[in-house]
Amino acid sequence: MTDFCILVTGQSNFVDYVKKSFKAFSNNILFSCWEGDEQKYNNHDTVVFNSIPDDSGFGNINLQKIATLNGLYAAKDLGYDRVLKIRSDLVPTNDVLFMRLS
Repeated sequence: MTDFCILVTGQSNFVDYVKKSFKAFSNNILFSCWEGDEQKYNNHDTVVFNSIPDDSGFGNINLQKIATLNGLYAAKDLGYDRVLKIRSDLVPTNDVLFMRLS
């Protein structure tokens, strides 16, 4: 196993786009999203499905906090030493160059 993962948080509407954008690192992607989005992922995806809180917070800060923290806990449990956290709607056009510069 590699020592880093790409933690993707946010809407599951962009799953296929994220996978295509990070194709060179497909085995390193960890999604942290919401219960009810299970149909947007396949058996090869590593996903944390979080419960949506009653209070999303100002600017959805509680959603961001929950998805990020639970994704970080999952990454640690999976044995990753480093995590690059990125939103699902902000992906690079050149994944190899992006990762080299990160």
